[in-house]
Amino acid sequence: MSELQAKEEPTAAELRKRPKQTVTDLMDALEQSVQAAKDARVSRGEVSTIGEKPKLRKTFTLDSEIAEALARVEGSASAYVNQSIAERLERDRVREAQRQYVSAYEAEHGMINPELVAQFDELLA
Repeated sequence: MSELQAKEEPTAAELRKRPKQTVTDLMDALEQSVQAAKDARVSRGEVSTIGEKPKLRKTFTLDSEIAEALARVEGSASAYVNQSIAERLERDRVREAQRQYVSAYEAEHGMINPELVAQFDELLA
């Protein structure tokens, strides 16, 4: 067991008895340790964890008018962008599933008649 492991944590009363500089040094060391841990997470790209989902820091270039509109959004801009991207990815996933369904249908039954599609489009409009 090392010397550091053998020592017990000082009590609050013992800390108060120490010279102020020692306590200040300990606080500075603690702050540096916390900052080093934060820096390590940022260097790995991990910013924070909410629930079970790690958040990664990414950089995007936005059109100026989009950036200005985003600055006016109430709440977290990161949460807003995250939700917008999640919704877009879900729409893309659904569209791809629909394309695959139509492709499988056409492979089994032949091409869908474009005139029928136009008639249905008119009925639904």
